[in-house]
Amino acid sequence: MNDRFVCCVQTSNTVLRLAAVVALVCLIAIGSFSTAFADSHEMEDEKAEEKPMEEKPNITGWFQVDVDSLGTYFLIGATHPIGGVSFDSNIYVNDHFGEFDVGVSFPVVKGDNLTLILLPMLGVGFDYTTANGPDSLFPQIFAFLPAGKIYGFHWTIGTVRSIFDSESLNELYTRNYLTYALNETVAVGPQAEAVLGLGDGGGLWALNFGGRLNIGYGENNTLGLYVGYETKKEEDSHEMGEEMEMAEEESSGASGWFRTDTDSLGTQIWVGASHSPSFLGGLSLDTDIYVVGTFGEFDIGLGIPVVDSDSMSLSFLPMVGIGFDYAAANGPSSLIAPQLFTYLTAGSIYFESWIQGFFNSPFDYGDDAIYTRNFVLLSLNDTLSVGPQVEVTLGLGDDGGLSSLIPGLRVNAGYGENNTIGVFVGFETKKGDDETGITGRMTFVRTW
Repeated sequence: MNDRFVCCVQTSNTVLRLAAVVALVCLIAIGSFSTAFADSHEMEDEKAEEKPMEEKPNITGWFQVDVDSLGTYFLIGATHPIGGVSFDSNIYVNDHFGEFDVGVSFPVVKGDNLTLILLPMLGVGFDYTTANGPDSLFPQIFAFLPAGKIYGFHWTIGTVRSIFDSESLNELYTRNYLTYALNETVAVGPQAEAVLGLGDGGGLWALNFGGRLNIGYGENNTLGLYVGYETKKEEDSHEMGEEMEMAEEESSGASGWFRTDTDSLGTQIWVGASHSPSFLGGLSLDTDIYVVGTFGEFDIGLGIPVVDSDSMSLSFLPMVGIGFDYAAANGPSSLIAPQLFTYLTAGSIYFESWIQGFFNSPFDYGDDAIYTRNFVLLSLNDTLSVGPQVEVTLGLGDDGGLSSLIPGLRVNAGYGENNTIGVFVGFETKKGDDETGITGRMTFVRTW
């Protein structure tokens, strides 16, 4: 029994010694590793000190205060370059309303004399007077065009409230201006703004145009003043004046339209009207203005109704136009003639054809061309129409020929009374080797 006890004691002592040795070895190993780890970090720090500091991304920002019919509101934004892509974000606050927008900017053209940047964004807004979460969505696109002393700005933003409140109306707002730098401090130019209500009860709510003045207020500071005339102003005049205005409209038989197109030419704005004075004997006098970038065009023609019945209507509109590129003070730049527009409605079928001649060479403004656009639509219901479309551009002269041929599909959707949005997706058969060929156009038309 004693022998067994002694043996157990000896065995226990041996185990304790081994444990102590193992513990000591572990402590030495840990101490050595800690010293080596510290030394390696010191070496890394020394090497890091020897290396030049890496450049941080060039984040640019801006702060803006606006005072207009909406009140006084503030905007703060920044551009974040991440992996070769510029992410843009901003915050807008006005009283109890806050909005956050985010997007990606695309340098479409980047040169010494001309730069074009497109910035599509999507925003979400909150009305903090109520705890109901998001109030509206804001799909939008910005276009910035610095070209020497010319600066162009375009902004189109949609306000979508109906998905949060079925009784609310959606709207579309656009702001466009073009300024010319008189010197390093002052720039002036025209500006136009429009607000379109969408859906039932919508319409052209605001259309104002005027002059803009930008003044440099020291380094990186700009003061902007816009003075415009609101054509859709609220009438405080007497009822007699309103009745006279309505009588004048009825007697003149004038109708009009507003249109925006976005395609390979950029975002274009059209405004036109059709006048039916009695002395024309059933014909109409049609005029329109077309603007894109620094280019403006005025067209005039005669509307000729060939067939006008309950089942079918057919009309022709020959026109002639003159174009001016206001980037240079050289007078006319293009003769847009002849032009022929054809409109055919037959039940649920609608056909439209454009044929236009562009004669630029007499003004040393480029090559001459013939352009045609043709589409047929089948009305599926009161809102949606679909059908094929084809566009062709023929260059004239010694170096002319078929320069563009785009077949595709068009969809027209009603956006409330007298509003139509059109989307065309086509394939450019004369595409470049590095292009997919997918192209198209987005159109919004408002008639009255």
